[in-house]
Amino acid sequence: MKTKKLLIELIRGLKHFESTTNMVYTTKTLSLIYFLFFFFGMEFYSSAQITEQAINDSELIYEFQLKLEEMYKNDKSGLASFELLNQQLSSRKSLQWKPDEVLLKQDLDGPALYKQAAKASLVFGKLATRKDKPGKFYLFLASSFAVGSDGICITNYHVIHEIPSSENTYTFVAAAVMNYKGEVYPVTEVLASSKKNDLAIFKVGGIDKGLDIFPLRRKVLVGEDIATISHPFNHLRVMLYNYTSGIVNRLSTSEKKELRMNISAEYAPGSSGGAIFDNRGNLVGVISTLFLMQDSKKQTLMLVKEAIPVQALWELFQTEE
Repeated sequence: MKTKKLLIELIRGLKHFESTTNMVYTTKTLSLIYFLFFFFGMEFYSSAQITEQAINDSELIYEFQLKLEEMYKNDKSGLASFELLNQQLSSRKSLQWKPDEVLLKQDLDGPALYKQAAKASLVFGKLATRKDKPGKFYLFLASSFAVGSDGICITNYHVIHEIPSSENTYTFVAAAVMNYKGEVYPVTEVLASSKKNDLAIFKVGGIDKGLDIFPLRRKVLVGEDIATISHPFNHLRVMLYNYTSGIVNRLSTSEKKELRMNISAEYAPGSSGGAIFDNRGNLVGVISTLFLMQDSKKQTLMLVKEAIPVQALWELFQTEE
């Protein structure tokens, strides 16, 4: 028992070191962890499921990368190359598909709303390599969610978009999503996208029982109560399945017909592509970006949280009505 506890603490220490330096885990660290468990003949330690009590971020991320690396090395997983995803991102502009419009009608309190919405919320993971460190893999995280039980999901355009350059430190090779149970599904294709509205619809494979989904409202109104679930991070830590709430502050458009909404709910880098939903669990928008509003002296006046209203998402669907 003492040996098991010692190994568990060592593993957590190794993963904490990785997460506080690069926010990613390397193959070398993962190999060492596997060796320790194999050498001592122990059952693999895992508590990587979201519970109502607490979330173990490092365990979830660790297992996510293990599974994504395995998919990347297995040609039968259906995992698309990141290069192919970017080709589809630039060429596919709409999708012949009708989302579920059977809306949820029961008002929920915070705990019930979080429990329901977490089921349809997904962690979006991008697997990368570095030329100067061959043989190592790195995991970069963002947010996403499901709208079709057969694997149709949403994130931001900028989450998938990559500009190839010889100056890039990392090269993305593949992507997958992880749900609240720690189950990982390969991203197999991009179905449609809008650069101006920062949206991407993509498909995941390997689904057995169907994904939990967000029903789509047709529109959102200023002043509505809303909530979000996303996965913000900084250079020190990741906060998976983070729940915040607020209101819709405004709706706007531009000469380029970009549809935007501002919300008061908090989020940060890593939240890109996260779902914004009403107090019943219906989708009303998608987190996109944030920026500082400053005066002429560079003094911060407010943090503006800009998102994409659900109306813009409907523009990507070609429905037969």
